[in-house]
Amino acid sequence: MTGLFHDPEKGFDASKILKKNSKKFINYFLRLDYFMIQRRGLMLVKSLKLFSKVLRIFLCLKFSQANLEKF
Repeated sequence: MTGLFHDPEKGFDASKILKKNSKKFINYFLRLDYFMIQRRGLMLVKSLKLFSKVLRIFLCLKFSQANLEKF
């Protein structure tokens, strides 16, 4: 990739460009990673809420069926 930006005849030096913008790139990718982690956490919370609702319904049906069988 640096071959595309490294042309000594035209004055392009890839190492200078990378050094100059490396902090910007690192901050951008760290922020992107942070937002992806937040999004995954939100999806996990939603799936856990759905699982707990389904579990409650299942347990209610199970206990109501057990109570009906006793009578």
